[in-house]
Amino acid sequence: MAKFTGLWKRSFITPITTASFVVVALTGILMLVDVKNATIKELHELVSVLFVVAAGLHLILNWNCFVTYLRKPLTILLAVAVAALAAFMFTGNGSGGRPPVMAVFGRIAAAPLAQAAPFLGVSVEESLTRLKEQGLQVSGENESISNIAKNNGRDAMEIVGFLLGSAGKPDRGAAGSTSEAGSPPPRR
Repeated sequence: MAKFTGLWKRSFITPITTASFVVVALTGILMLVDVKNATIKELHELVSVLFVVAAGLHLILNWNCFVTYLRKPLTILLAVAVAALAAFMFTGNGSGGRPPVMAVFGRIAAAPLAQAAPFLGVSVEESLTRLKEQGLQVSGENESISNIAKNNGRDAMEIVGFLLGSAGKPDRGAAGSTSEAGSPPPRR
């Protein structure tokens, strides 16, 4: 592989890859243990993009070495395990032939709002307020997200989006990239 000049050298890409990995790992651990705020989440997301680009460049710069790892039994075993996990998560191996991720979403959508709202990180009262602010008709906390969606001509995923609102979204302040309630505009 041709040698890169300037910024595309190993001596530049490797430290960027390492530093971005450390930031992504630390912010990810902070979010995992519920130390969540807009700055941490936004930093995690932005540096994740940098990490992916830097890791890709690092892979290209170290391609010959990488190819030797592909021949090792442990690498082959890990590749098969990752492929199997991806196939399990995103193919029809869940209930009713749906992917398990969609089966989980289906259970959330079928649950009464009183049970689904806390799982989505919002109180029952706040969920009712958010949905009514969007102009949706909701009979009460015992109505499921699926029924709310059906009765209002909406998609269940859209209702979940309203419930999530600004929870976990970065506060972009004066940038105005989200509405005041932090939810997408109603579908017309």
